[in-house]
Amino acid sequence: MKRAVRAEWTKLRTLPSTAWLAAAIVVLTVGLGAATTASVDTSRCPTVSTCFEDTVELALGGVALGQAAIVILAVAAVTNEHGNGLVATTLAGPNPSTGVLVSLGFEHVGEQKDPEVGLIWQWRWRTTPPGAAPRQPGSRPGR
Repeated sequence: MKRAVRAEWTKLRTLPSTAWLAAAIVVLTVGLGAATTASVDTSRCPTVSTCFEDTVELALGGVALGQAAIVILAVAAVTNEHGNGLVATTLAGPNPSTGVLVSLGFEHVGEQKDPEVGLIWQWRWRTTPPGAAPRQPGSRPGR
């Protein structure tokens, strides 16, 4: 488990957009909450109990936008992982999972030793039909 967490942390840390999205989370959450709360005029409230402005709710108004930035960060992390085509690992050997992956068009590309479960197989989405020549890096489809 520790190794998996470390790998995920490394992946997240090396994404080029992580720093910008972390800054956006803080700015959106704190900035919008502060701006909304500052715009409320509570000077006309005679007492706290007769004032119907919920400043706590207003201050937390930026949380929704901050959460949107967190979703973008999560999507960036997942799509970066899937962008290189490695999208699955299974226990080594034929099993129901490998059968499903093969039927969906995945191809077995290697194996690796995992300290917790032993030998695992790595699978990659087949980007070209079986028997077709792979596209050259940098070339455009249809050319």
